[in-house]
Amino acid sequence: MASVHTVLVNNDLTKPLFDLAKNESPFAVDTRISYAGDTRSNIALKALNYEKENEKVTFSGGNFTVDADREGNVLSLTGEAQSGLVNAVNEYDQKVQITFNNLKADGNSRMTDFKERIGDQKLSIDKIAIAIEGKEMAVLEGMDVDGKSDVSKDGKSINTQLDYTPEEPESAESGPGYRQAFAEDRQY
Repeated sequence: MASVHTVLVNNDLTKPLFDLAKNESPFAVDTRISYAGDTRSNIALKALNYEKENEKVTFSGGNFTVDADREGNVLSLTGEAQSGLVNAVNEYDQKVQITFNNLKADGNSRMTDFKERIGDQKLSIDKIAIAIEGKEMAVLEGMDVDGKSDVSKDGKSINTQLDYTPEEPESAESGPGYRQAFAEDRQY
């Protein structure tokens, strides 16, 4: 059994990332390697708080775990990040804000005999919002995305399914018609 602790080196190339993380490595990865060669990596994304003129980035940090077999044929990822915010100015000189709350990821994949990846992935987010000049333009709450792929019965192709489920889509221009159209579109 072996363990590896990995952090990013602070140099000219990575300096902007260190600026975001108050002169610390923005992440740390602790990897355990079994005698058989399988690995488990615990990835700790540091909290970020950066502000300069009209730009701001805040991030709660997050924790993710990646498991892989010796050959890299079987992989899994689980983890979450509580919140994030980005304030910036767009090409029209408008203040734009993007926020998210409670992002969770859970997935696995494996290699087929014909060297394609299949598996199950799930991504959920409690809320993501976009505002321009202080006015909320779009909000998605309770969004779940489920992806599944598997080899077909004849073993010659891959079947794929992608399901997404928003609770209540809203936008600055939306009304009952918008919501109905959105609900109908997701039936496909």
